[in-house]
Amino acid sequence: MKKLNQKIRTTFIVALIFSIMLPGGILATIFGATKGMTALMVIGIVCIVLGFYGTPMIWISYANKRGLRTILNLIENENIFTVTELSEQLSKRRQDIVSSINALITGGYLSGYLFKNNETLYLNTNQKQSKKNTLKTKCPNCGAMMDSDGLNFVCGYCGYVKREK
Repeated sequence: MKKLNQKIRTTFIVALIFSIMLPGGILATIFGATKGMTALMVIGIVCIVLGFYGTPMIWISYANKRGLRTILNLIENENIFTVTELSEQLSKRRQDIVSSINALITGGYLSGYLFKNNETLYLNTNQKQSKKNTLKTKCPNCGAMMDSDGLNFVCGYCGYVKREK
């Protein structure tokens, strides 16, 4: 979630700058033309073009990233792992949810999960992934560290099983 939040902040700042470029470019063009400052006029024209064409595209990109964050939040914090449930929760088409999940995976924002049959996310039990993404807690029975298998915490020492919240 941290990586996506950083990307959202960056996109917001760029969108805000581009939004300011349009009126700023108009002012720079006017002052450049009236004062005979060709360089200021050229900079103003460039700002107008970037502001006019770039601003809508960047704001759309920002909104799309915010939508991805909503889906990522439902997956990571609300433990909703099926496309059907996500679709119902967000009142979005199934195809939109599938493409959003794929965008989260390819963007590196959603890791540690496998997306099977374009329907359900499963915790990746691959050894390399599970070592990187394993949740741990202390065993209340013997004090050893317990690993998460995606559903429960299991103590490798005494065998105690504790359900995840």
